[in-house]
Amino acid sequence: MKISKTLFFASIVALTYTGCSHKTSGKITSDNPSTDKIQGISGVYEGLLPCADCPGIETTLTINPDNSFEISQVYIDRDSVPFISSGKITKGDKDNIWVFKNRYNETFYQFEDSALIMLNKDQERIQGLLEEHYILKKKEDYLKNDLMVTLTGKKWILTKIEGLDSLPEMEARYPHIIFDAEEQRIHGFAGCNSFFGQYQIQPDHKISFENIASTKMYCAHTMELESAFLIALSNCKELSVTGHTLQFQNAGGQTIAVFEDLDL
Repeated sequence: MKISKTLFFASIVALTYTGCSHKTSGKITSDNPSTDKIQGISGVYEGLLPCADCPGIETTLTINPDNSFEISQVYIDRDSVPFISSGKITKGDKDNIWVFKNRYNETFYQFEDSALIMLNKDQERIQGLLEEHYILKKKEDYLKNDLMVTLTGKKWILTKIEGLDSLPEMEARYPHIIFDAEEQRIHGFAGCNSFFGQYQIQPDHKISFENIASTKMYCAHTMELESAFLIALSNCKELSVTGHTLQFQNAGGQTIAVFEDLDL
C-alpha cells in the first residue's frame, strides 16, 4: 500500500517533536483563564531541557497576554533548524499550573519565582537526577517590564519610614509616590512639598532615582517627615513588591520605607 509523501512527513514531524517530551492527557479545569493571570506569566522564557536521546533541547517559550504561546526547540547534535509550534494555554488542576496545548501534545508547567517548571502527566514535579533542569527562566528584559507594570497606575501611600517611629497626622494629603513607566518618571508628595524626578530599573529590581527636585514650601510639623522621605529616595537601591506593599531597600538590603498601593 502506498503512503503519500505529505502524510509520511507529517508523521515524522510529530514523532520528532514528541521524542524528548511527554505526551499527556490530564484534566483541564478551565479553557478561559483570566487575562490578569495570563498577563502575570506572559513573556519570554529560555532554558536547556533534558532529552532522552540527545544532549539537551534548547527551548524558547513565548507567552502572549491573549493566552497563546509559541515554542521554539533545537535538539542539540541533531539539527540546527528549530522546531516551532504554537497553541493555547489553559488552567491546570492546581494553582499556578498551566497546560500548554498544541496540535501534537499537552505539556504542563508550574509558574514559580519568574520561571516555568516542567511537570509530569500528573501535574507534579519530575523526580530524578535531572529534575533541576526541567526549568525555563524568564528573560531579564521581561522581569524588568513586570516590575514597571506593577508599579504603574497606582498611588503608593507611605506607611512607615526609617528614622520615624510613626508618621505625623496629616489633614489632607498623605505622603506618596507615583511611577510613570512610559516616561520613567516619578512624582509625589513628601509631606510638605511636591517632588518629581526620574528613575531607572534594572532586571534584578535594582533601582536608582535621579534628578530629584521639589517645591520649596516650609511646613513646621512635617519637615522631619519630608527630610526622611527624600533621604529614603536617595538611599533606595532596590524595590520589593509583595501583594499591595512596596518596600524601599538600601544597599544592605534593609527596608527603609514601606508603602501601600491605591489604584488611580
